[in-house]
Amino acid sequence: MYLGCSSICFSFISQAWAASIAALDRVATPDDIGGVGACLCSDDSKWVTGQRIEVSGGALVF
Repeated sequence: MYLGCSSICFSFISQAWAASIAALDRVATPDDIGGVGACLCSDDSKWVTGQRIEVSGGALVF
């Protein structure tokens, strides 16, 4: 569906929507996602097995 705005406008709307459904009221940054990956690759996670780790900022989309 065309909303009558440029891709920059659509990107802003998408980011605003994503932030509005997240418990942390913002969209993720590469550091947010990378921090989880770094933790899982380190010895700090040696007892983590068979888990689904969601990095969503608390957002739940159906």
